[in-house]
Amino acid sequence: MPKQPPGPDFFVIGAPRSGTGSLTAMLAAHPDVWMARKELHYFGTDLEYHRVPMTKSRYLEHFRDRPPEARLAGDASAWTLFSTRAPAEIAAWRPDARVIVTLRRPAEMIHSIHGLLVYGCQENIGNFDKAVGCEAERLAGRDVPESARPRMALHYTGLGRYHSHLRRWIEVLGRDRIHVMILDDMRADPNREGRNLADFLGLERPFAPASTSSRGRNAHRTFRSRRLQEWTQLQSNRAMMDGVVPFSAHRRLAVGLINRLNGRYAERTPMHERTRQHINDTLRGEIEALGELLERDLSHWVAR
Repeated sequence: MPKQPPGPDFFVIGAPRSGTGSLTAMLAAHPDVWMARKELHYFGTDLEYHRVPMTKSRYLEHFRDRPPEARLAGDASAWTLFSTRAPAEIAAWRPDARVIVTLRRPAEMIHSIHGLLVYGCQENIGNFDKAVGCEAERLAGRDVPESARPRMALHYTGLGRYHSHLRRWIEVLGRDRIHVMILDDMRADPNREGRNLADFLGLERPFAPASTSSRGRNAHRTFRSRRLQEWTQLQSNRAMMDGVVPFSAHRRLAVGLINRLNGRYAERTPMHERTRQHINDTLRGEIEALGELLERDLSHWVAR
């Protein structure tokens, strides 16, 4: 069997909180696919996801366990979709690279991301409606927590400009190298979506639907003690720097245990209808353009 090129052959680039976890599990379960650890974020240097950039050699170390029989290796880093540099960086790395994008209703995605950031102590405004209302302040660089990674994550409606983000990738890679999946479709007919994905990646065997917990992969998590949460998130941020510094197994085990004891699942506080309409009105043109690009009606995503 010929030696495989180093690094990934394809990329799952987001959007976050839009099914990338389930998709990564589905990809990893395929006998011809091998997936690296999720959220490496080597590409997209403008995102500043890592406080200290990951080196190329350290990035490739994450692929050293790829078995020789794996036809394809993948990198799933869910914030990459929003990067302005990543399309050219990936094209320079692998000109024939294929890219997979998962999308969901923008208001739902933004709401879920806010909960994730609050849980990770990267958002200091716990009220979602107020956080969305502070976007102009954040764009001006005010009241942005130092811990926020990537920092543009707090520009909430900017994350939902799906058409603009996709056009940037298409201009560099071409439409035929980008496969867009809709979360609603993944839930409604996972077998069909698995077949379409296999065709895109050039695999004969289709993908089997990934199993998920009863809560789902995007369940809302909160914490009992903020002080403990801030400590564990500091350690987790250090672990995220795996590309730069080692993170001991003992410390990783301790952080995981405290996370389980301190964390809990809870119902996400519903967004105010006024906030939903603000998001939908802001993004209506983007979603209409996205529907034209994908040749499907997505108007229900931003319906009044």
